[in-house]
Amino acid sequence: MIKEKDWIENSKISLPNNETVFAVGDVHGDYDLLKGLVDHVDSTHKPDMKISVGDIIDRGPESLNCVKFVYDNFDVFLPGNHEVLLIGTIFGLDGYADCFFSNGGNWFYEEFKKYENSGLNIIQISEAIFGKEIFDWFVQYGKLTPTSLYNPEIYFEIGNLLFVHGGVSPSVKIEDWIKTKNVFNFDANNPLWIREEFLNWKNEYDSNKIIIHGHSFEHFVDHLPTEKYKSGKWPYGHTEIDGFRMGLDTGAFNTGVLTGVLFQDGRYKVINNWK
Repeated sequence: MIKEKDWIENSKISLPNNETVFAVGDVHGDYDLLKGLVDHVDSTHKPDMKISVGDIIDRGPESLNCVKFVYDNFDVFLPGNHEVLLIGTIFGLDGYADCFFSNGGNWFYEEFKKYENSGLNIIQISEAIFGKEIFDWFVQYGKLTPTSLYNPEIYFEIGNLLFVHGGVSPSVKIEDWIKTKNVFNFDANNPLWIREEFLNWKNEYDSNKIIIHGHSFEHFVDHLPTEKYKSGKWPYGHTEIDGFRMGLDTGAFNTGVLTGVLFQDGRYKVINNWK
């Protein structure tokens, strides 16, 4: 069930050329919620650009279909910590498999078992599971791998909006900080994992940026003066610009509510898809 809020005026938002940008939060394998939300937005609002802030896989029932849908329908896909956990598992990084499979990654093992007697190595099996073209895109053509010498694309900017999965370190220049971080380190001060320092910051970021992010299921953030999560349903109308950030993760795998936001110059609109 689609629920739309009215447009909310916010003079902090600056977008060029009358662009309409749509961003969606953590999907976690719920293909029906994702497809329903995007189909509605495409038919009703026709955004110029669609952005995923990551964590499209794990926990839900259709991770692989979610990956394929984002590949086919989104302009920008930013990896979340769950995508990096999968990639680290595929490339054999210490500690990654335990963390990945204990956080909803069993879907990949079920797919992997179909090829375990094929004689293929794990990279080749991954290419077979995703399809080689989609797997290459998923790992950013080698940039989002532990052995890459190049910086992966983990954030995206348009106007004064900066999209990233986890967040930023608020007291330093954002681009410089992000480029120094190895996303394959288990590091709480990492653009894909950061929480407390970022979530509790109430001042401006450099260049008056507004950070649009996922990762942190907002009912756990006790500094927000909003209704608590109750009875498995997300309080409609919660998602809003809080200071200079907006969190899009409404815990779809748990609440049954997937959240997306449309941005235009000087305003935004929250759209939810509810089970």
